[in-house]
Amino acid sequence: ISTVSVIGEQINGLNGYDPQLSEFADITRVVSSITGAALSDVHTDFLVYEQKHNLYPVGVGLFSGVLTYDGIHPCRSPYSCPVDSLGNVLLANSISKGLIQALLK
Repeated sequence: ISTVSVIGEQINGLNGYDPQLSEFADITRVVSSITGAALSDVHTDFLVYEQKHNLYPVGVGLFSGVLTYDGIHPCRSPYSCPVDSLGNVLLANSISKGLIQALLK
């Protein structure tokens, strides 16, 4: 099972949907815990990355362009989305952690 990623890349809870996405992610974590399903915590992985790397403007960060081209899709451009783009790599790594967790159960 996987948490949602982000809608907007700004840090410190400044994106409009941050409260709802955090609530959905929390619910997903509870479901994973109750059912014993492996968890890919994409939401946390994206937030942690943005907090460390989306630094300008200071205290705010960019809405898009670090991991996504539009604040949602993990690519840097709607016209060219290489598999090795940073957003896709982070997403793949996050999902891989959940798959490994599932295989080790």
